[in-house]
Amino acid sequence: MNDNQFSIAGNMVRDPVLKTVAGGKSVLSFRLASTPRRFDQASNEWRNLDSLYLTVNCWHRLAERVAESLKAGDPLIVTGRLRMRTYEVESERRTVYEVDAQHVAPDLNRVSVMLVRGPRRYEETAPLQDAEVALAEQSVSAGPLVPLASEAAA
Repeated sequence: MNDNQFSIAGNMVRDPVLKTVAGGKSVLSFRLASTPRRFDQASNEWRNLDSLYLTVNCWHRLAERVAESLKAGDPLIVTGRLRMRTYEVESERRTVYEVDAQHVAPDLNRVSVMLVRGPRRYEETAPLQDAEVALAEQSVSAGPLVPLASEAAA
């Protein structure tokens, strides 16, 4: 299968919008702006290049967690599938590029976060020893991310 993987870092442009579609599925969308920067040695300062704006779509649990954890201005790293969609407006064909997100995370180069771990659900299989339970609880993470501090957006 020829499936593309796409990663991009940028800032969330505006607060995400969470919707429920047919069948009770959660979908969330937001705009991400990615602006590359280059150092100009002649002027001894950083210069912003042209920004790329993309719509990011999240589904199911990822959609719900992004809605409760992130807001406009947050620096993010998004990984997913880049897809092209065409449509017509007043007989004019238009093309947009969107990312179907598989992973959304704060950019730890620019903010600090603290993980908030929720309760875990264990299957009733073989009983775990106390040391195994403690190790599993240390290594498994679930729940929203809470920013501790952030730097000014670059």
